[in-house]
Amino acid sequence: MGLLTNFPQSKRITMDKIIRDSKLAIAALFLVSCVSFADSHSMPPSLEAADFAAPLSDTVLSQHQTQLQQWIQSELDMLGLGKITSVAAPIPSALIEFRQSWAKTDAEVAPFLGSWFRDWNLHPHDFMTVFPSKKLGQVCIIRTRRDMTQTVPFQEFTTPPEFSVAKVVEGQLLGTHTQSARSLLFPTPASEYLPYATQFLGTVEPNGNQRLYAAQNLPSIDPTWDSNIRQQLDTYGCISN
Repeated sequence: MGLLTNFPQSKRITMDKIIRDSKLAIAALFLVSCVSFADSHSMPPSLEAADFAAPLSDTVLSQHQTQLQQWIQSELDMLGLGKITSVAAPIPSALIEFRQSWAKTDAEVAPFLGSWFRDWNLHPHDFMTVFPSKKLGQVCIIRTRRDMTQTVPFQEFTTPPEFSVAKVVEGQLLGTHTQSARSLLFPTPASEYLPYATQFLGTVEPNGNQRLYAAQNLPSIDPTWDSNIRQQLDTYGCISN
């Protein structure tokens, strides 16, 4: 005979209830732990404030703004004189619409989104793509640079893609590798020598050097990027068009 058969009926019912309730409690705890695990893995990870660049002061931002405006004007002057054959590119209407649409979700990051480039004039040529993230106020940045070797025979080479994360706070893009600001975005209308409207973006490196880009296209994954870059974009919840 089983152990429980010697118990009075009322005690067997109580014991059965205890066992049943214990099983339900264990199942509930398991379900909660599974949900918590799923939530922690579906949300993009958060970086510490120390991981991002410090905001630039108004004075420093103004200095960079002036220098970048002079750089842009110099490029346009060289275009007008025929010393270079092109500058920037027309800003695609699809990119404008993409930013306008994303602004409904996250207006802070929207102006910086898209692929940016500078492949005119002398090397180095710079390329950057800024992706929106599921985490509001945060973006992912992929950058590459095309340059020439310093020794004969001179050859062009492209650096591996560099992944970084940035947050946008009060109009400043504060990255782990670079930074910018809304005041360093320069919409440029068509002119006698520039037959299309475009937009320039200046960025500031950790050492204070500047890079200049022009808007190119929607943010999208380059098929040449390796799986590691794609995984990092996925990890930080970043989204292509």
